[in-house]
Amino acid sequence: MKNRGLKPKSLALLWRVGRGVLTAPRTAVARLASGGGVRTPGPTIASLFAAVLVLFAGCREKPAATPSAAPVAPARPAKVTKDAALAAIGTNVILPTLSEFTAKAAKLAASTAPFRTNASPEALARLRTEWADAYAAWSETQWVPDLPYYNLGVYLWPPRPASIAGALAGSTTYDAAYMDQLGAATTGLFALEYLLFDQTNMVRHKQGQPVPGLPRPPPAWDLLNGADGPRRRAYLHAVAELLARRAREVEDAWRPAGGNAIGKFMAGGQDSLDKLINRLLENSERALQEGLTQQIELREFKTFQPEDARAMSSGTSHRAVVAVMRGVKRHYDGGEGIGVDDYLRTLDPALADRMQAHFEATLKAVEAIPVAVEELVKTNRAAVQAAVDTCRKLEIALKTDVVSKLGVTLSFVSTDGD
Repeated sequence: MKNRGLKPKSLALLWRVGRGVLTAPRTAVARLASGGGVRTPGPTIASLFAAVLVLFAGCREKPAATPSAAPVAPARPAKVTKDAALAAIGTNVILPTLSEFTAKAAKLAASTAPFRTNASPEALARLRTEWADAYAAWSETQWVPDLPYYNLGVYLWPPRPASIAGALAGSTTYDAAYMDQLGAATTGLFALEYLLFDQTNMVRHKQGQPVPGLPRPPPAWDLLNGADGPRRRAYLHAVAELLARRAREVEDAWRPAGGNAIGKFMAGGQDSLDKLINRLLENSERALQEGLTQQIELREFKTFQPEDARAMSSGTSHRAVVAVMRGVKRHYDGGEGIGVDDYLRTLDPALADRMQAHFEATLKAVEAIPVAVEELVKTNRAAVQAAVDTCRKLEIALKTDVVSKLGVTLSFVSTDGD
């Protein structure tokens, strides 16, 4: 037992008293042996023992202090204003999401540098993983209002193999000036996917099979490690560096110390809310059509064009759909902070609850897709259709109930008939 609260002076007294108690019996025994009577000098043994008990009372183990409760997150205000919701989304969602994409793009670019001179299948596998991480990060980033990603060449689909082949031909140095003048279909995320992943099955299909006689591209590793491999790897590195630079440019345009688009967004009032909701609706519909519905239709008609298969060669279509819907949810509810959902709750608590249920059901449905959508639809179309139905319910609720309650001016044109 540990001594708690005893000072040195008390310990010395305890030692002296303890000696008296322990030596008294031996003195008595010696006197009895010599025929004398037993004489206890000074205080009695009982009284000394009582003193020991008193002192030991201060040595007893103190009861463990009751652990303090974990800090409780501050409660959200009962009434959230539109401006408070926009400010929180800007600070807690938009800026961190842009930073995450910038970091993933920079990591990919850095990894392509040693790959230029030290290529291996293992290094290629790492690059593919880092590309998938960057693509998922962008899939959450694209919800930012007024994000000029088509002009920046980050996300243009489909890439143009003929244009990429033209950039690979010749001996032009891939410096910044040359890369900047290339078209968006020759650079960006999907140009990198084209270079990193096998394009063997990315040919036109009819009746569910590749059209006979069409040339089939060789595996990506054979191209990256072949006779023209050094040139191809140099171009891969240049495209990755350009993507990283463009990611920084987007982030800088939004940061307060840069273009301060975030300040304009947070102070934009109803105009910013309109842009945010329209952006969520526009891109969620596109993700629903391109990521899920289109794959069901392709399976039914058994026709296929390479431009119909976004992220098919990388096998990451299911990850992209999840990231897309996670991005929609975060830009709506503010993640762990205040969001549009809290502002909506101020206006209509029941509708806010229904929307929360819609978002949770949608995210659960897309997270249940275990493999690439184009693969799952071959064996379990019902699972893909269930995700489509759940996503569409969310989309309709956003278009009707939320738009009406928040007074949003709907500016995008829906193409799915809902």
